[in-house]
Amino acid sequence: MKINILGGGITGLFTAYYLLKDGHEVTVVDRCATPKTSINNAGQIAGSSGISTSIGLSRILSRYVGRMGPVYISPFEVLKNIGWFQLALRTNMRRSYEAIEKFSRLSLELYNQFLSQEAISVDLVRGSMSLYENPLKAKEAARRLRGRLVDQAQVSKMGLIGYSNGVMFDNDLYVHPSKLVAELQGLVLKLGGRIRYEGTAELRTTTKGTASLSVNGEELVGEVYVVTSGSWSSEVCKGIGYNPYVIPARGLVLTLDTGGNRVVEGGAFLEDDGIDVVQINRDTLRVASFFEIVGFSENISRSRKKWLLETVARHLVMSHELRLNSIQEGIGFRPCTPDQIPAIGRVPNHEDIYIATGNGRLGVTLAPATARMLASIISGENVSELCESFNPSRFS
Repeated sequence: MKINILGGGITGLFTAYYLLKDGHEVTVVDRCATPKTSINNAGQIAGSSGISTSIGLSRILSRYVGRMGPVYISPFEVLKNIGWFQLALRTNMRRSYEAIEKFSRLSLELYNQFLSQEAISVDLVRGSMSLYENPLKAKEAARRLRGRLVDQAQVSKMGLIGYSNGVMFDNDLYVHPSKLVAELQGLVLKLGGRIRYEGTAELRTTTKGTASLSVNGEELVGEVYVVTSGSWSSEVCKGIGYNPYVIPARGLVLTLDTGGNRVVEGGAFLEDDGIDVVQINRDTLRVASFFEIVGFSENISRSRKKWLLETVARHLVMSHELRLNSIQEGIGFRPCTPDQIPAIGRVPNHEDIYIATGNGRLGVTLAPATARMLASIISGENVSELCESFNPSRFS
């Protein structure tokens, strides 16, 4: 089949990769060659650790409303997206977490297969640790997520202080997200796919009920159309009369120069602060914040950056011995559904349009599992029992 994919981030590129492997003719369309959300994150592939923090909306609204916490929600965005928040507050989060736990582990298996099959360079870091100030929370996370509980001395040896315990996940991974995107782009082209970076793409429904895609006014013909546009999926789907109930949650990533010092051994998620920290090479430390629901605003205040840097510095063993200089900063918009699990499958009332979005802060983690599931649905193969949980029609 001739398949057009709208969205060239990590999920869209993995979808193209698997569809090409299945023998389809694939074109990926995106507005730019460097998708912001895909490259502006910590690059964590969390088979277990990334799902340990419970962020149900009731907890967020009651606790995380301050601008200097791990999460900030603009009151204006609540009013603007009142239907989304109403759905979120009615969500059974336990069911959501169970689905994500299974999906995350599946995705980690697919990453290991992918990395063993393809000769690519992504600055791979093995293992991650979740850090807790409360020892009871650490013990519960270690039990529930089958991680290895480590004490304060071992956390300090990793280069971090201020935590009673850590939970080590030896199988988790970190990658450099920009390098992963570039390598995926190369693989898609190598497999015979096409990638087009254009200004404006419009997805519409014709009078016959089929889909139509125009790119800068030129029709791009296809048999199947796939929306992998992340936080922009709701905007992309307006032309076909479908609302995927996805809103953007903004995250900030800072790349810091360590001056050649090994500041942190591997990667860690600071659970109480909602911050990812990973040393991807000898000179570079990447720090990524949790999320803020502020629409598509790219205005990050000085106070917000200061909070992020000071919070990280407070937990570094070497904080008094070096000065971390920010050499690059970026903003990513994490696509969030009301129940914080993906929407993957056929768009309701459309035979030739499919969607894969809503991976939230686990975008890198869930990308291959999301793509493989969608490719299986399109190809008519047997699919996971999780398909029903991720059905895009569940909010209709």
